Amino acid sequence: MSEFGVTSELVEKIWTHPNADSLELAKLEGMGFQFVVPKGQFSEGQLVLFFPVDSIIPDYILEYVGLTGKLSGPKKNRVKTIRLRSELSEGLLIPPHQLGLFPDSTVGRDYTEKLGVTKYEPPENLSKNARTRTLPPEIKYYDLEGAQRWPDVVEALMDVPVLITEKIEGSNYAAMLKRDGTFVVCTHRQQVEELEGQTNIWWEVTRKQDIQAKAQELLDSRPLADYVIIRGEVVGPKIQGNYYGFTDFRLYIFDVEFNGLPVDAAEYEELYSLFDTMLVPCLWFGKTLREYLKFWDNTSVQAASNGPSRLVSGPIIREGIVIRSMTEQSWPKLGRVILKQRSPDYLLKTGA
Repeated sequence: MSEFGVTSELVEKIWTHPNADSLELAKLEGMGFQFVVPKGQFSEGQLVLFFPVDSIIPDYILEYVGLTGKLSGPKKNRVKTIRLRSELSEGLLIPPHQLGLFPDSTVGRDYTEKLGVTKYEPPENLSKNARTRTLPPEIKYYDLEGAQRWPDVVEALMDVPVLITEKIEGSNYAAMLKRDGTFVVCTHRQQVEELEGQTNIWWEVTRKQDIQAKAQELLDSRPLADYVIIRGEVVGPKIQGNYYGFTDFRLYIFDVEFNGLPVDAAEYEELYSLFDTMLVPCLWFGKTLREYLKFWDNTSVQAASNGPSRLVSGPIIREGIVIRSMTEQSWPKLGRVILKQRSPDYLLKTGA
């Protein structure tokens, strides 16, 4: 699961910006991101502070480094993917001494809390008809690591059969059914309940798409399981700007867990018989990641994440892709092997 953080990293490579004499391009050791940086400010082997996309930067830092009013978001304090003179910049690099820090040579040290940096979280789309509680202990907060943070995992997946699905622009959803009949509906960080005689988005899609009955069918198929969790993304009016232009609310499912353990991607085909068009679009099934990239003319995972969305017809760019091995695997520090790659075309078009 995703772990956001401002960390100390080493600059691996600096090279010439093809379209700007006063800028250079940079790459960090062990990461796939590209950065546009001022010429002469960084050198190969230098220890720097890496502020990932979606960092909310405190005002004092912006003032120290001369970026007040120059970032994104309503308060001009959010790091986003941008294009500078036709080149992508996917985060912010700052020399530690500019912030009065003189760290040792440790790579990967976390400075998030020390610097007061937080992660941007899109607002929860809860209606006035909802009452919230803390998440049940069985339902963990769900987010994914980006592929560009884990190039070693991407390389390990190259010759492994994978499932690649479309990443959906919406709001997180989870429903859990226990063996004793307890049924709850949740969003990113909270359980959602209905007020008497009223309804809300989360329960509307739950009833409309018969999620409790489908959860019961899944639970009946696993007699030893104590509970099942169905995870998905809700899209529609007022949700994340309604990117797809839907006139109604819809739930697209991307994961099923029994007793907290996700089912193998190899079982995805079986889920079609239950969920059919309710599943997120499948882009690649059972063949290797290398074959997928070959299909895209041997391009990078980042470039191959671009493309049209399969949720709608017309020129709607997909948010990106999600890659997982066909059989569940874990990786040191990462945990579950499942990575997202957000589309550069989408990021630049939407300013996300």
